[in-house]
Amino acid sequence: VYMTSTVHITKCVHAEHCAHHLVCTCRALRTSPSVYMTSTVHITKCVHAEHCAHHLVC
Repeated sequence: VYMTSTVHITKCVHAEHCAHHLVCTCRALRTSPSVYMTSTVHITKCVHAEHCAHHLVC
Protein backbone atom coordinates (compact mmCIF):
# COMPACT_ATOMS: atom_id res chain seq x y z
CA VAL A 1 0.00 0.00 0.00
CA TYR A 2 1.23 3.48 -0.86
CA MET A 3 0.18 6.65 0.90
CA THR A 4 -0.99 9.47 -1.30
CA SER A 5 -2.72 12.80 -0.99
CA THR A 6 -6.47 12.73 -0.66
CA VAL A 7 -8.09 12.17 -4.04
CA HIS A 8 -11.71 12.86 -4.86
CA ILE A 9 -13.09 10.14 -7.09
CA THR A 10 -16.59 10.03 -8.51
CA LYS A 11 -16.31 6.85 -10.54
CA CYS A 12 -15.20 3.32 -9.81
CA VAL A 13 -13.86 0.71 -12.17
CA HIS A 14 -13.28 -2.97 -11.67
CA ALA A 15 -9.69 -3.47 -10.52
CA GLU A 16 -9.04 -6.20 -13.08
CA HIS A 17 -9.16 -3.51 -15.77
CA CYS A 18 -6.28 -1.74 -14.06
CA ALA A 19 -3.79 -4.56 -13.69
CA HIS A 20 -0.24 -3.41 -13.00
CA HIS A 21 -1.43 0.08 -12.12
CA LEU A 22 -2.12 1.66 -8.80
CA VAL A 23 -5.82 1.67 -8.03
CA CYS A 24 -5.98 5.44 -7.67
CA THR A 25 -4.86 5.84 -11.27
CA CYS A 26 -8.08 4.19 -12.45
CA ARG A 27 -9.99 7.39 -11.88
CA ALA A 28 -8.52 8.57 -15.19
CA LEU A 29 -10.41 5.88 -17.14
CA ARG A 30 -13.54 7.99 -17.43
CA THR A 31 -14.37 6.79 -20.92
CA SER A 32 -14.20 3.10 -20.10
CA PRO A 33 -17.46 1.22 -20.77
CA SER A 34 -16.92 -0.62 -17.49
CA VAL A 35 -16.98 2.49 -15.34
CA TYR A 36 -19.59 2.73 -12.61
CA MET A 37 -20.85 5.98 -11.14
CA THR A 38 -20.67 6.34 -7.39
CA SER A 39 -20.80 9.04 -4.76
CA THR A 40 -17.63 11.03 -4.22
CA VAL A 41 -15.20 9.06 -2.10
CA HIS A 42 -12.20 10.46 -0.29
CA ILE A 43 -9.28 8.07 -0.56
CA THR A 44 -5.92 8.56 1.11
CA LYS A 45 -4.27 5.29 0.14
CA CYS A 46 -3.68 3.46 -3.10
CA VAL A 47 -3.10 -0.24 -3.54
CA HIS A 48 -1.90 -2.25 -6.51
CA ALA A 49 -4.91 -3.38 -8.49
CA GLU A 50 -3.89 -7.04 -8.33
CA HIS A 51 -4.66 -6.93 -4.62
CA CYS A 52 -8.19 -5.79 -5.38
CA ALA A 53 -9.31 -8.40 -7.87
CA HIS A 54 -13.08 -8.80 -8.07
CA HIS A 55 -13.64 -5.56 -6.14
CA LEU A 56 -14.54 -2.13 -7.35
CA VAL A 57 -11.61 0.22 -7.17
CA CYS A 58 -13.21 2.56 -4.66
